[in-house]
Amino acid sequence: MNIRDQDLERYVLGELPPDRHSAIHDAAESDADLAARIAAISASDAAILAEHPPERVVPEIERRIHLAATRDAVAGGSTTRWWSAAALVVAAAVALFAVGPILLDDAEYVGVKGGQDPELRIHLQVDGGDRQLGRGDVARAGDLIQVGYLPAGATHGVIVSLDGRGEVTLHHPASPRGSTALGRGGEILVPRAWELDDAPDFERFFLVTATVPVDVHEVIDAAEAVGDSTAPRSTELGVELPWTDFVLRKADP
Repeated sequence: MNIRDQDLERYVLGELPPDRHSAIHDAAESDADLAARIAAISASDAAILAEHPPERVVPEIERRIHLAATRDAVAGGSTTRWWSAAALVVAAAVALFAVGPILLDDAEYVGVKGGQDPELRIHLQVDGGDRQLGRGDVARAGDLIQVGYLPAGATHGVIVSLDGRGEVTLHHPASPRGSTALGRGGEILVPRAWELDDAPDFERFFLVTATVPVDVHEVIDAAEAVGDSTAPRSTELGVELPWTDFVLRKADP
């Protein structure tokens, strides 16, 4: 039976129509060469997944797509603060398994580093890529920020930010009614980039984590209370769940 490698790849991935899948399955039972080709493709796919596991590769795909999407949006003159690349992320994740490995340089690998507690990561888009920021680094109005997190053992979480005007922005989930489930694996990027406005003094990010769903409104209210305090850059977040924060200094306009 003359079958293209492309069709065999789709057969192994379960992407063929049922009748075509059954025809190849039946043919392989009596055709040793065909069965060997299928086995070789299956072994190759397994080796690819072992060398490039999804928990390592997909976050990197997301990071690159999000940054590209925000660059395109800005170049196109978009006036909104948010740009979604969810559909592209899904397509890229599917492509990972359909066409083989996506090679990552070791220096670009986004993996779990540091301690075992959940951690916030903040990236600044720069020419040619992005730069991970440190606590206390300076940011400016118009900077494009990518928020990420290391979930560690947490399965749910909420990420908000508080600016120097006391305004609170929700980063994860996308809306107060959205799921607070966190991704698994290495660093996970929130699927929207964020453009800093001209609010003065600072931008403070909070990550509240748990092993059960989190009350988004409670976290927003707690962040707003911090904004109303006399020391919004350092006041404790008034929630009972574990939390961590990340403060960026804002440069004068």
